[in-house]
Parts: sequence; C-alpha cells; structure tokens
Amino acid sequence: MTFPKASSIFALYDGENYVDLFRATDSIAMAPGREGIGDFSFSPSQYDEDLASLDSLTFKETVTLNHRSGRADSMVYAERRLIAMLRKAWQYHYRPRHNAPVVLIAKAPGETNPRYAVVRQCPAISGRNRITSEAFRQAVAADGDGVTIERFIWRDFMPGTMPSPIVLGQVGGGPTAPTESVIANYRDNHAITDVYVADGGVFGPNLYGEPGLLNLFPAAPAVGDIIYFGGDDPFFNISLWLVTAAVYVGVTFVWEFSNGAAGWPDLVLGDTLTLYPDDDIWARTGLAAINVWPGSTWAKEVVNGQNKLWIRCRIDAIATSFTSPPQNNLYPIYNQRNPYVSIPANTLEGDAPPYLLLRAKSPEGGDADETFANVSKILVGSKSQGLDGFLSHINLGNDGNPAGVTVTYGTDTAAAASPEAPGGDHAHITFATDITMVMRARVVLQDLAADFVGEYRPFLRIDGSGTFDGKVQIVVRLDSTSDFASKNVGPEIDTVGDESFEVVDLWPLDRIRIPFGKFMSADDLAGADLIFEIWASRDAGAGELDLKDLILIPIDEWSVEYVDPVTDIEFGSSALRGLRLLDDDGGVITDRTMLRVLSAWNGTPWPAETWSRHGLAPRLDPKAEHRLYFLIEHYNATGEWAGPPLSAQPPCQLAVSLYQHAVYFNLRGDE
Repeated sequence: MTFPKASSIFALYDGENYVDLFRATDSIAMAPGREGIGDFSFSPSQYDEDLASLDSLTFKETVTLNHRSGRADSMVYAERRLIAMLRKAWQYHYRPRHNAPVVLIAKAPGETNPRYAVVRQCPAISGRNRITSEAFRQAVAADGDGVTIERFIWRDFMPGTMPSPIVLGQVGGGPTAPTESVIANYRDNHAITDVYVADGGVFGPNLYGEPGLLNLFPAAPAVGDIIYFGGDDPFFNISLWLVTAAVYVGVTFVWEFSNGAAGWPDLVLGDTLTLYPDDDIWARTGLAAINVWPGSTWAKEVVNGQNKLWIRCRIDAIATSFTSPPQNNLYPIYNQRNPYVSIPANTLEGDAPPYLLLRAKSPEGGDADETFANVSKILVGSKSQGLDGFLSHINLGNDGNPAGVTVTYGTDTAAAASPEAPGGDHAHITFATDITMVMRARVVLQDLAADFVGEYRPFLRIDGSGTFDGKVQIVVRLDSTSDFASKNVGPEIDTVGDESFEVVDLWPLDRIRIPFGKFMSADDLAGADLIFEIWASRDAGAGELDLKDLILIPIDEWSVEYVDPVTDIEFGSSALRGLRLLDDDGGVITDRTMLRVLSAWNGTPWPAETWSRHGLAPRLDPKAEHRLYFLIEHYNATGEWAGPPLSAQPPCQLAVSLYQHAVYFNLRGDE
C-alpha cells in the first residue's frame, strides 16, 4: 500500500486497511490542540528491564478523537473500522490463526523518516454516551472519545518485513565488508599458501591472495584439469567469492586430498567433505565454501615443486560440454579459520538493542548419518570489550595460537601431530604413570587477563583413544601457578571418551568469572596473566586421551543455545543440513527460532519446524563493535540421533548473516 505523503502521520495499518487518526478520513478526524495525542512517557531503561514482563516492552499512546458525520450510520461505520482494527491487533497475539500484525505508523513534522510499532492491544476506548450527547443529537458529532493504544517500541522498518542484511566486519583474511560470513568451528593462524590451476598438467601462477578476476579452471576446461589448494599446516575450509558461474552440462568433479604417496584418495560428500551453498558450487555465484576432513592420512606431497598439504578438485568426466570456467572476484581466495562474526561499530542503529534476525545456512552433504555435515546444536555468545586479545578457542596442541599464548604440559602429556586437530597438533595423555586427577595441560595467556574480563561457559574438545573412561576438570588461576595463588576450581566431569571431538561442558551448573569477583571501571588488570589448566583422570581401562582445544563462549552480554528437537531419531530430519537454514528471529518477522527449507539454491526459504532456543533472542547494544562467537555441534556417529555425547569437528561450518530493525524510544530522525 502507498501511504499518504504528509508532513505528519499517525495511523493504523493491518496490511490491507489504513485508519488515519490524524486527519479526516471516513468521518474520523483528529481533535485539534494538545489533547489530540497524549503526552509520551517512558524510562530510558525500560527496554532493558525484565524481559519476561510485557510492561517493560510496551508503551501506551492515548488518542482523543472528534467525530463528524452527516449521518449517524456513517459514524457507526467509521467507528467499526477502528474497533475492528484494534480487535485484530489483540487477535494477532492471542489467536494462532491470525498471522498479520496491526502496525501504528507515526511521523512528526520535520522528522526525516516514519517509524513503526506493532500494536499489542487497545485496553480501553472511552467517551460520552451518545444518548445523552447534545452534540450528537443536533450535529451527529462526538467530541473527546479517548482511545488507548498499547504498542511495542518504535522501529525503522514495517514489522514483518525483511530488510537487506547488515554489512559485517572483516574476519581474518576474509572479505572486508561482507553481508554473509563463514563461521569456522575452530581457530588457528594457519593460512593456505598456494592455489594453482593445472591445464593439462601445466601449472599457472599462484592465485592465493591475488585480487581481481581469476579463472578457477582453464579457459577451455577439459578432462584432467585440476585446481589445487595447499598449505603448510592443516586447514579445514576454503572460501571463494564467485562472480561468474561455470557453464557446463554433464560434468563430473572429483574432490581429493594428498596422502604423501601420490594416491590422491577421494573426499566423500557428507563424510569428509561439505560444499556451500550446494554440491554444484561451480555453477553458482556468491559466497562458496569448501569444508574438508581428510583425516589422519592427510600428508604433504610435492605439487608444482611445493611440498604442501593439498586439497584438489579434478574434472573427471565431461559427458556433454564445459564451455567456460567459474571465476573468483571481489575478494581474494582465503581459508576461514575463525569462529566468530564481526559487527562493526555504528552498524547497529537506534536507541536500544534492535530487533535482530540471525540467519545461519548450512552446507550440502548431510544425510541420515550423524556427521559434521548435520548440525544439531549451536552455541553463540557476544563480546564487545577486550576484542584485541580475547580468544574463544585455545589450541591445546600449542600450535596455531597467537603470540602471548603458551601451552605447557604436566603428567604423562605431550604435544603430538594430528592433521585432524586445530593448528595441526593436540595434547596427548598416555596415563602411563599416573591415572589420578592431576594437571595435564596449562595455558598461560601472558598479559591478557584484562581482555578476558567477563563471564564464560567453558568447553573442552577431546578424543578418546580406545575406550576411555575418565574425568576432566578445569582450574583457572590469576597471574600465578603457585599452590597459594588465587584460583577457581571447576567440578570433575565424566567423559564418554570414545567419540571424535566430544564436547565436554566443563562447568554445567555455573560459569567462569574473570576475575573471580565483580570487576569495576576503577579496577586494573593490565599486565596480569590468566592461566587455564586442564586436569584429567582415568577411572578404568587402558584408554588414552587427546585434548584438542579449550573453548570459552562469552555469556555476560548475550548468549544462547539453539537445539535440534530431533523429531525423527532414525533420520534426524530436523537437523540443519544442505539447503536448510536456521532463523533466530527476535521480532523482525516475529519472535521464533525456525528451521527453514530452501526450495532451491538461492530459492524461497519455506518455514518447516521450530528449534528450541535456550536464552534470549539476539540482543546487542547499538553503536558498539560486537563479535558473536560460535560453537557448532552434531550428534555422534557411534550412537544415534539425540544420543550423547555431542561432537564438534573442525569442518562443521555455517554461513551467517544478520538483519535488523533498529528501535527508538521517541523520534527516529534521519537514521
């Protein structure tokens, strides 16, 4: 609908009908003077109060209406339209079959843009009885009818409409201003180093880090042509930005990895490989992600004179034609190796936390098997302070960590190479001399305590060798490893220990607070070290234990868990897998956490079923830089759907975008 162009607007709209409360329309006219719309009243902290109470989320507008009409029946018609509109507002919130909100639209004289608010209800309409009104008897007029409209906070978009995604910040070597960002399920500092296109065995130049338009296969692709991606250390993601889709019919691609023996084993979609946005990535445009899990046999091999770990895509067959290659542009090829989304300062607008919709898309490859290609749990936490030094994922193999982070080892523990682990190494515990609960690995974060001020949920990723039966524990120390130093000791947690990258919640009933008491602005932690220790014991058997990484999800600003309801334990049909996405909507459309099924690549996202949300919808302060840290989990392959433990392998991947409706207490202005 096209709304009237006017200097001032105050009207109700239900998606079809429009009731103007500011000027004469169908014999309803706004009363002149300050009695027309009641004075506003709100608390600047109102939107931050108890979110379980609608009183903190709703505001009241009082409107005084004067009615003029030549016939009483015409006035009845006008009043019925108003009452019907306000009745619809109540039904939207309390009757499931009503799915369109009633919106209050406002714009003050000189205000640059209109603002919108969902109407909750009309608790009261008051006025003089028409039977006793002399004005009604003589002139079919009624003055001073009071209408109370209870609404939610003002916003900059019509409620129920999707805006464009917000521009995100650069993460690692990724794009500088993306609207969609790959989320890795690990963190290290190992970038890929080599990208080559081989045309009939003849290698082109190294394309890694090169800007501009790049052919990712030869200009005239043929069977046997290959694109290689290589690095000195293990990597689990390759991200591209395709601006030209390949043109082909009946082409077979094979994805392979180096094993050091010139064998080039296959990567199997769903087991050791996922592709985003779907399995035909070369025929698409936009963000493309290749996520790999070659396993323990991944080894370096010499290609084009470079001894690297390699992933390659080979043209195995052309049944019909392959006339032009895919092309990369906008951003150089890179490998995502960070588990967070960056939101620049001033991207989130308004006076208070905006309505946000967080959209997470999954790659192609998932099926009925419980592998990293199927996502069933996502943890997210926000942090806006200490971003320079904070790490959410600390590699316990002491590889791939930044400067200032050192890992040392205690009883029966040593670093061991592992192409499956973040950074390429893990901490291996043999329990050769001591199976009791003792310190196994110590992380020292030199001078970084100030960047870790906050509250966190700590998790440990482990891999048991054989059948490991034991416990793990976290100990947090401030600046000293002395027995007398200030410390916080977590509970002893049982592990399952026979599943790859089992996720252990190290403090299920509490949280880590850094420092251990309330931190004030006058306090100073500059120069203080922060120390995490992982302790472990073996209760029975001869199993050994690999410690992969320590994960800290911040929870003091905002955090949430999204959980697959597992409506089908045989096939896991409610899991997040290829051509599906998860919307956590805090009110852009409506407040819900919804699994959606895409009709096709870049197609319509059909609403399918509800996931569980444990925590609030996305709630981030405006005008501040934020990072959203993720931990992505799936059900384990040795159990069944909904069976413990959950796993979190590094190639688990999501592509995340954010949509906002900025909110305002009063005028919107030019935002």
